Amino acid sequence: MPMQISRDGFNTLKAMVEQGNLSGFYQSLAGQGYQYAGLANEVLNASFPNGTAALAFMQQTAENAGRTLTRQDLANLKQDLAQGYLDALNQQIADQGFISRDINSTEAWAFHNDVYTQNNLPRDAWTLNTPFNAFGDNTTGREQFWQQGKQGTDHGFRRGKRGEARNSDRQRSS
Repeated sequence: MPMQISRDGFNTLKAMVEQGNLSGFYQSLAGQGYQYAGLANEVLNASFPNGTAALAFMQQTAENAGRTLTRQDLANLKQDLAQGYLDALNQQIADQGFISRDINSTEAWAFHNDVYTQNNLPRDAWTLNTPFNAFGDNTTGREQFWQQGKQGTDHGFRRGKRGEARNSDRQRSS
């Protein structure tokens, strides 16, 4: 369960994003139990298999659509994605005066779609767009997939801490 973040705490996070300290932004949130922030930080830094694969997938999808991403394109995209996450969290501040939960699948999908479209990229450049689409109108299934994936369960898209296979995975492959 994530820690509650006050309006002052949100303003600190906002300043990090405005100053371009995206890694600090994500690390702060991850340290307070916001699981999406850990995944986003892996992509930001192209670290661990999740982050490296997500960036490679995005770049290949863009190339397939006739667009080669420059370093500046990637920097803009990363900044815009952090801002999208911040804006989604800010909605909780507007609604209740504090942040009490991480983003849900609908919020994540919405801001990823917006950011990719604004950056002239196909929505499918986000690794989860296709699986999210596959759920169709089954929002409950999509949300379960999202929550399990963020937690690193066997049925999700994240594998253990820092992208490492968990012991149960290693034992099955032995």
